[in-house]
Amino acid sequence: MSGQNAILNKITPDFMTLDELSAYCAMSKMTLRRWIKDGMPYFRFGRSIRVKVSDFDAWVSRFRSSGNATKEQVLAAWSKAAGRSE
Repeated sequence: MSGQNAILNKITPDFMTLDELSAYCAMSKMTLRRWIKDGMPYFRFGRSIRVKVSDFDAWVSRFRSSGNATKEQVLAAWSKAAGRSE
């Protein structure tokens, strides 16, 4: 992590880079970039993309189909419904 990224993370701990978000939700950075194009909320700090964790969780929860699905199940179902596989 670069010095600038470390400073940003200390100032804004509620925000994740795409690398961090990828680990958080077990999806590839390519998928996350597609989701951004599909309307996933994000912020741009200079050239760096950051996603607010609470915004991401709310956005992903829109794709919950029924029952008590885990976040991983919701993400997999959304990718399958969108015709994308990981």
